[in-house]
Amino acid sequence: LDWQAVYDRYLPRLAHVQRREDLNDLLVQMIAELQGGRNRVGAGDVHPEARVPVGLLGADFRIVQGRYQLARLYPGDRLDPNLTSPLAVAGLGVKAGDFILSVNGTELDAGTNVFALLENTVGKQITLGVAKDAAGKGRREITVVP
Repeated sequence: LDWQAVYDRYLPRLAHVQRREDLNDLLVQMIAELQGGRNRVGAGDVHPEARVPVGLLGADFRIVQGRYQLARLYPGDRLDPNLTSPLAVAGLGVKAGDFILSVNGTELDAGTNVFALLENTVGKQITLGVAKDAAGKGRREITVVP
């Protein structure tokens, strides 16, 4: 193995290392040059990133006229609490093709990440502004629990 060539190939990549995880990835790639299956890299000041619970609505979205439209509602499973579908609850009157215009009073448009507005909402009541069209015709507020 030509270690000088390895050095020359990996040195420019070092400039892109910003945290320990990046360095570990680079070292793994470099060690792979040895073509040995039992070489590992680990430890160091690796800090796991905090997980942020994001409430899900049981729906797929698409952007239409700059707004979030419900492309599909999933039915969920009433017998499995892990497979709920908040928008499919009887009596809400929400269906595919409707628009979500706000989350907890914050207006929602194509420039806003809907999932950012749903952070830390798991198991908590939230209000959604919904309407039949992107302009807000017949807009109403509903309460759901993601």
